[in-house]
Amino acid sequence: MNDFDIFDKSNSRLKLTMLVSTTMLIIGVVIKLVSDSYTAYFLIVMALLLVYVSWKNHSEYRKALNDIDDRDAFECELKTARCFSGMGLMLTDSYAVVVKPSLRIYAFAKMDKFEVGIAEGREKVLFLTDAQGTRYRIARTLSGDGNQTAFDEVYHYVSNKFNL
Repeated sequence: MNDFDIFDKSNSRLKLTMLVSTTMLIIGVVIKLVSDSYTAYFLIVMALLLVYVSWKNHSEYRKALNDIDDRDAFECELKTARCFSGMGLMLTDSYAVVVKPSLRIYAFAKMDKFEVGIAEGREKVLFLTDAQGTRYRIARTLSGDGNQTAFDEVYHYVSNKFNL
């Protein structure tokens, strides 16, 4: 699956997870009916846990998409977004879309500034900061990870959004 296809990802991943968890649940119940094994209990509990976690992730995913003011304009912007696969980041004219580890969408118009954090010369992190001072990490690179050039491109793109 393409991590940057954010409108398709949710439904296909949810369907796959539900299929796997249903299969685990059925196998667990069959094993329980045939023999009194701890494996059956393990499969049943793991299936229920998988359903819970995937449903929670799906709800967060839907919430991120529902927070967008103009969905049609957002979808148009995504077609021309700059994708940085090593960082799981897409940049559009109006949004920073983080797809890894989970979907987060930040409107540049709702942010006051951006900041770069440097830790011990090994790590650089780019944050967007809102009016309340809350920082949201959108990009990160480590020394030697091969993402330094992409991080610099992200930095310049975001700094142009804040006219610096």
